[in-house]
Amino acid sequence: MDKLELPPFDRLVIRSMREHKVLVNLDGHRLDSQGIVLITCADCDEFPDIYEHKTQLFRSSGHTPRIHALSRNGGALMLVPKSPAVKRGRSTATDLLEEIEEACAFKAMKTVGPYIHAPCGKAAKSKISFLSQMAYLFQGKELLEKRLPGISVACFCHIDYGNCKRTYFASLEKYSDWLRECQKEFEAVTA
Repeated sequence: MDKLELPPFDRLVIRSMREHKVLVNLDGHRLDSQGIVLITCADCDEFPDIYEHKTQLFRSSGHTPRIHALSRNGGALMLVPKSPAVKRGRSTATDLLEEIEEACAFKAMKTVGPYIHAPCGKAAKSKISFLSQMAYLFQGKELLEKRLPGISVACFCHIDYGNCKRTYFASLEKYSDWLRECQKEFEAVTA
């Protein structure tokens, strides 16, 4: 597969989400020093940047990096059993949830960080738009919170703009506000 480029429509959605504080820059001081279980896509062109960014955040806040990465094609898209990224008849989502639960227990970590990224080959192959990726990200957050009470779930979105890469914290609260305000506007464009 050729290198994917971020479509113009996705750039508009991302810009709108940044303006509405759905996607915000990360603060290293907010990291839990016990570490984080990252649920990321295995994309070899994006994973190193995601991992290095998280490592730098730990170090900049005076913590030793403790990053337990669980990487699958599609990352957080694989958490939701009804996601088109999960092949029917497979227990991928259930297996991944069990692995996350084990990692939290084995490593005494209380924070899980599901990631999506754009553009994403798994999302493209599964015909999942960036808007739908965000919806699945937050559905995954809700599943994790139900399954792992007492665990903090912080969602992230990594964007490859072509000339630079950025990782953002994704706020469910601001996303819900954004949906009420802006979703119809963007749906009208895609109709």
